[in-house]
Amino acid sequence: MNDAVAWHSRNAVQFDGNYARQRAFDERRKIWFDILDRFGGPDHFVVDVGCGSGVFSLYAAQRNATVLGVDGSREMIDLCERRRKETSQNNVTFTQTDIATLTDVVRARPNLIICSSVLEYVTDFERVLQTFSSLIAPGGIVAISMPNPASLFRRIEPIVYKLTGRPKYFGFVRNIVSVNRMAQLLSQAGLEPIESRYFAGMRGLASFFRPMGLSKYSDNLYVVVARRAAK
Repeated sequence: MNDAVAWHSRNAVQFDGNYARQRAFDERRKIWFDILDRFGGPDHFVVDVGCGSGVFSLYAAQRNATVLGVDGSREMIDLCERRRKETSQNNVTFTQTDIATLTDVVRARPNLIICSSVLEYVTDFERVLQTFSSLIAPGGIVAISMPNPASLFRRIEPIVYKLTGRPKYFGFVRNIVSVNRMAQLLSQAGLEPIESRYFAGMRGLASFFRPMGLSKYSDNLYVVVARRAAK
């Protein structure tokens, strides 16, 4: 995970700029904003795990009582703080921490935990899911996105990386699981999957596969939403 954090730190500004430049990032933003709109609330506490440059955390802060964004990258947290000051949003806090020490910084039970494109890099994937389950409030929501191994691009990505060493981030990837496997693991952690969807479709492929209901073959990411039982 530390190598992945270092890579994202070196590319923090470029990563943030992708939301303005790349269609897939724009689609990612729309997907996550929709999740925040539907599962947030004016009295909610939201935790954004692997908050990156704070795009989702700052949006969540407009619709929820309090937000905590955590990331292992100092450079990403600096971007978050700069943007927070620019927008004068005082109900969001950003903290640099490793995902393994998440329980040290989350002081209250969140109503919503979001985690976008992070868990593919962690070394103890199932333990992180257990951590999310232990932190979330009863009836709360956990939403996680990861690479979609069924997409045509993801199928050839390991071969391309072996031959060319690109894309460089692939060298830090530790976990790629299907939607069904993710649902099983969430269930084992005590979280009930309630919906999933594919997104970040490849241009050309998406326009061909999506109309046939086969977006799993064209879209490079998925998100699964799960609920903690209310007690």
